[in-house]
Amino acid sequence: MIQIRYIGLLTLLLTGIQLQAQHEYSTTTGVALISGRWAGDDFKTEGIKTEARLNYETAHVTLRPLVSQISTGIDSLDSKLKKLNLEEIRFEGRLNIAIVQTQDHPLQTFEIEGQLVGPGWSLPAHGKGSLEHTYYETYACMLSISLHVELKDQVSSIGIPQLDDGINIRLKQSVLKNE
Repeated sequence: MIQIRYIGLLTLLLTGIQLQAQHEYSTTTGVALISGRWAGDDFKTEGIKTEARLNYETAHVTLRPLVSQISTGIDSLDSKLKKLNLEEIRFEGRLNIAIVQTQDHPLQTFEIEGQLVGPGWSLPAHGKGSLEHTYYETYACMLSISLHVELKDQVSSIGIPQLDDGINIRLKQSVLKNE
């Protein structure tokens, strides 16, 4: 009898965990652009493929690059970037909206705050974004985010000296329907 209660309790716990996880979705591949200044030169990367995990109930988002290296067009900066393990770098933050609306809705704009996190470092990031409803079968919205990552006094922690006080990241990502 006690074993049946424990099995029932365990089943309820696992079901609850599964239900919570049902509202977090990986989106299809998005695209990011990163820009900033390094050693007095402007740089820009384009076409960085990304993945987003988005919790529709809490509006928590995790963004990751899907590439192992990026190119800025500045050889000395590119060689420093090659030393970073991009697969370990991610943005974790929260959209400043109550829930992610995936049904028909007007344009939603929001503030976003979080951290750009890498191995042994974390940098504050903030910005703005929008969710624009689309009428595709599998996609509900286009997520657009523009972030500013604060680097002031923290450039040495990521191993790329001579970066200016911040970098900017712009992202476009599709959001799957929440049926």
